[in-house]
Amino acid sequence: DYKAHVYRAAMASAVGARVTVGRPSQLFVSNLPWNVGRENLWNYFSKFGVVKSCDVIFDMKTGLSKKFGFVRMLNQKEVDGILAEKNHVIESNRVYVKQDNVRLPVTEQPDVTSDMHEADGDAL
Repeated sequence: DYKAHVYRAAMASAVGARVTVGRPSQLFVSNLPWNVGRENLWNYFSKFGVVKSCDVIFDMKTGLSKKFGFVRMLNQKEVDGILAEKNHVIESNRVYVKQDNVRLPVTEQPDVTSDMHEADGDAL
């Protein structure tokens, strides 16, 4: 249930709890009916597993849905289950689901090879 999840998420956030995921588990959902909001999206995908977050994208000027959104699941296994299902229907409308190509920031790794060789007494 969406409202119960929002409450649990707020409580977890208040105590600093976090859920970590090994791989990006975000889905791109397109062809949403104009009247589908976050709660509808949440309720549909929660039957496949734990939904971490979801958003329906709206036009800032008109306030109307842009007919696509994003769903983030708890883990990749749940995402794989969703992608295996070929026919997704929300509010009598077929929607299209694909894995979102999330681009995570690349962090610079320190060059530890020179430190390791110096510790061994080898020079590069």
